[in-house]
Amino acid sequence: MRFNSKLDKHFKIIFFILIVIGIGASTIRNLLFKDVFSITPFIISVVSLGFIYYSSKTIYYIIEGNELICKSLFLKRKIEISYIRKIEKSNSLGSIYKIASAFHGLTIHYNKFDDVFISPENYLEFCKLLKEQNPSIQFIPETEFNLNS
Repeated sequence: MRFNSKLDKHFKIIFFILIVIGIGASTIRNLLFKDVFSITPFIISVVSLGFIYYSSKTIYYIIEGNELICKSLFLKRKIEISYIRKIEKSNSLGSIYKIASAFHGLTIHYNKFDDVFISPENYLEFCKLLKEQNPSIQFIPETEFNLNS
């Protein structure tokens, strides 16, 4: 089953701020250098932001067989579900390997010391499917997940 990555409000706010900065930088540059009109800073901003937005929309997670596949534009990580030890609700600030477009999501701990931060749109359904495959997964905090119903 495929789960898309969610875009939280923080991502949208930062994206909007970057658009305003790009337009502002282009306008200020054109006002300061009146003899040379250039649309280059604006084009660079639009192309860069378009790439960031496209990259964020290509992030998804697939539960296929006994594997969890985390995929983005350039990154791909395969994790055997039987190796997942713990899933905790967290923010992305503590994780090194991040395949998500949100600040709030899930940190999946697997093997002995590995972890990955992801942000599926429907995290409860996502966790239920993982729990069906590996009942020994520990969920933290347990009250947030409520997978028994």
